[in-house]
Amino acid sequence: MKNLFKQLLIIGCLFISPLLFAQDGWNVVTVEDSPYRVLAGSLPGSSSGVNQKLKIDIFGGNWISSNLGHTTYYISTREGLVINKERHGGYCSGFTLKVYELPTEEYPGVYYNFVIESTITYAAYTVKAEMISPFRGVPTIPINVVPYDPSTSQGRDVTSRYPVNILMATGVYGEVGIGTDDPNHKLEVNGTIRAKEVKIDNNYWPDYVFSEDYKLSTLDEVARHIEENKHLPGIPSAKEVSENGLSVSEIQGKLLQKIEEMTLYMIRQEKEIKQLKEEVEKLKRKDSE
Repeated sequence: MKNLFKQLLIIGCLFISPLLFAQDGWNVVTVEDSPYRVLAGSLPGSSSGVNQKLKIDIFGGNWISSNLGHTTYYISTREGLVINKERHGGYCSGFTLKVYELPTEEYPGVYYNFVIESTITYAAYTVKAEMISPFRGVPTIPINVVPYDPSTSQGRDVTSRYPVNILMATGVYGEVGIGTDDPNHKLEVNGTIRAKEVKIDNNYWPDYVFSEDYKLSTLDEVARHIEENKHLPGIPSAKEVSENGLSVSEIQGKLLQKIEEMTLYMIRQEKEIKQLKEEVEKLKRKDSE
C-alpha cells in the first residue's frame, strides 16, 4: 500500500510539474527525490556599478502543518555580496539557499546564481523571485523560476563563503527571534538589547525575609558555604549561569533577598555594638567611682 501511494505521488508530480512553472515567477515543488533545486535568480559579481537587487520569497516547506511560514531573502552584490533573511508565520523548513559562482564575459570576474535546494524527502513549498532594477524604469522585474542542475551549469558552490544575516524569524506558536531563525521563547534575541525601560512581572519578591519565623543563617554558616562552594547560598554558580543562563526576574528576587538578609545582619550587629558601648560606659563609670 505504501509503495502504491509513492507511485501515485510520483506520477501525480510528473503530471502537474510542467504547470507549476508560471511566468510570473511562482514555482511549486512537491517531489519525493531530494535534493531538488530551482534557480531563483542571478546577480553580477561585486562592483560599485551593480544596481540590481534580488528578493526571493518562499512559502511552506514540508507537508506537516507547522510549516506555515514565509521566508524572504534580500540579496545585493553591490560592493560585496550581502544576504539578509527573515521569516514570518511559523516554521518554513525543508530547503536551503545555495550560492553558485560562475565567470562571465559581460561583468569582470564572476556572477552568482542563487538556488533554492530541498533538504528533505517530501518538500512542499512555493518560490517567487523578483529583481529590483531602478535603471530599467520599472519597480520590480518578475523572475521565471526554473529547475537548476549545478553539474551542467559549471557553477562552483561558494555558499559557505557568504553567511546569511538573520534579521527576524517566528516560530509555530508565536515565538519571535531576532538574529536567530530558531526561537524557543516568546522573544529570543541573539545580541544586545537597549531600552528606555523594561517592566517585568514578578511573583517572587522576598518580603518573607522580614517575617518573624524566617530562619536567618548565621554568618558562620554563610562563611562555610562560601568556602565550600565559592558562591552565596541560594545564588546560582558561575557554571550554572554559563550553561543555563538566568532568569532576570528570579535573580532580581534572589539578589533582593540577599540585600534584605544583609540588612538584618547589620541591624543585629548595630544592636550588639550598642549593647557593647553601654557595657563599656558602665565599666568606665564603675572604674571612675
